[in-house]
Amino acid sequence: MASRKPEGGGPIRFGDFARAVDELFDDLLITRWRENRRPTFERPLVSDRGAHYEVTVVTATADARAMEVEVSDLRLVVRFAGPVGPVEHTVDLAHPVESEAVSAKWNAGLLVIVLPKKRGRRVIVE
Repeated sequence: MASRKPEGGGPIRFGDFARAVDELFDDLLITRWRENRRPTFERPLVSDRGAHYEVTVVTATADARAMEVEVSDLRLVVRFAGPVGPVEHTVDLAHPVESEAVSAKWNAGLLVIVLPKKRGRRVIVE
């Protein structure tokens, strides 16, 4: 942004300052924000169904074969290619899940993941 001197070389008036601030805001902030903006994706919807969690992720136009679903005891990570680059969602869970029993189905832009909760082992007291 080029610096501008007030006309006539006299003192800077309030109108000049306000105009300079407006130009700075337009040039630096709004223009850069528009250029760097990426499409937003909804956060995954997590439902606790008692014996399992159900996580629904909006995947828009993603290819089901290119999706990655990674599960550990307390964390779910979903990765897929979005329209302008990779998208990653991470969900932290309150209870551990049976990672071997997790299932995922994709249909019409929605990925639904079912995560069965780990059950504790009952110990009989003798």
